[in-house]
Amino acid sequence: MANKNGWALKLIFPEKKQFIMAEMGTLFITSVILILIVLVMFWRTTLSLIREKKISEHTTDFLNNMTHEFKTPLTNIALAGKMIIKDSTSKQEDKIKHYSGIILEENAKLKLQVEQVLSMTALERGEIPLRKSELDFHELINDSLKYISIQIENKQGNLKLNLDADKFIVMGDKTHLTNAMCNLIDNAIKYSKGKPELSIQTSAVAENLIVIVSDKGIGIEKEYQKKIFDKYFRVPTGDVHDVKGFGLGLAYIKKIIELHGGTIELQSEKGKGTTFTITLPNV
Repeated sequence: MANKNGWALKLIFPEKKQFIMAEMGTLFITSVILILIVLVMFWRTTLSLIREKKISEHTTDFLNNMTHEFKTPLTNIALAGKMIIKDSTSKQEDKIKHYSGIILEENAKLKLQVEQVLSMTALERGEIPLRKSELDFHELINDSLKYISIQIENKQGNLKLNLDADKFIVMGDKTHLTNAMCNLIDNAIKYSKGKPELSIQTSAVAENLIVIVSDKGIGIEKEYQKKIFDKYFRVPTGDVHDVKGFGLGLAYIKKIIELHGGTIELQSEKGKGTTFTITLPNV
């Protein structure tokens, strides 16, 4: 092509974009993939840090609760022991029996707390095999109430028992299922202000046994309901330590129910009470 000053050369690349993409495409795609990998790794690292922080907080709470739970009965045992030594020269047998009763009661509390911690750890590791047999769940509920009824009587509470299920035989481990029911009823009592109002009902739906344990206690706020079955989690009560426990009870119950092929659900409203619904397969 000619112009006033001479000649000019004009080159036309009909597939310029395709050529550039062919040269840079691999590098561009690789860069995008690397950026996505970095973002995913950053996201997973952040989640891991948040999870570790929660575990650390729960562990700290657990250690604080454990220290308090163990310190109280140990102090009572030591005090009762000192009183026995102090009154050992007297013939006041009633006092000696009273102090001895305190020692035995507090020792039993310590034993239960230790067993609960060890049982939860062993169950998670699969070290405790479940010894399953056919169980009359109505009988199991009545057996559980034998251990708990004293607490209800002491607080002048009321228990409504409606065992209406026509099918109530399950395949399960009697010891662990009894412990689970005792824990559930004990929680209902602990989280009730004044005189406990409890209700236990059973019904049969399809091939399942439904067990409903309700109370009219303090209830659980919605923000904590999803965490209530987490190990070591306890609903915050500020600096007041008026409810005993390690935060293992509901985690243990859920684990036991799931190992029996069942489910447990929670319904609660702050200030109005809590309802737990257990579903277990019938034999």
